[in-house]
Amino acid sequence: MKTILILSGFLLVTGCIPFPTYKTLQPESSITVVDPAGVPIDFASVQLISSSYPYGYEKFRVITKTSPSGKANFTKIKQWRIEAPLMMHGAEYFFWNWCISKEGYKTFQTRYTSSTEFDNTSFVTLYPGSSKVCPEEHESWQPQE
Repeated sequence: MKTILILSGFLLVTGCIPFPTYKTLQPESSITVVDPAGVPIDFASVQLISSSYPYGYEKFRVITKTSPSGKANFTKIKQWRIEAPLMMHGAEYFFWNWCISKEGYKTFQTRYTSSTEFDNTSFVTLYPGSSKVCPEEHESWQPQE
């Protein structure tokens, strides 16, 4: 019995015992999209892309269109997870990026690598130009030309 208690205490202190945690997979967020004159752009495609470390891969994306006022809103998504943060790859750390496109405007895309870089209330100006489709998951982190 004493051995089990000592072993359990050791595992707990070293972080090898998994524990439940309530993770934010997607933050509640909103974005306003305007043209260079400050006029709202309606029906622009807005993608909120959720990725995570330790691997840096995209987990999922939510796609919506801007309203006539140029606004797009996203709800918070949270989930219970089991993690052991001190073990190698024992915890996931989420971060988020925007990709916004509209025909006749240059596509806007962020390339954040940390949740602290993400602003959940953003204001974006789209400039006239050729629009590109937002990259798919396997293309998301390729260098821009």
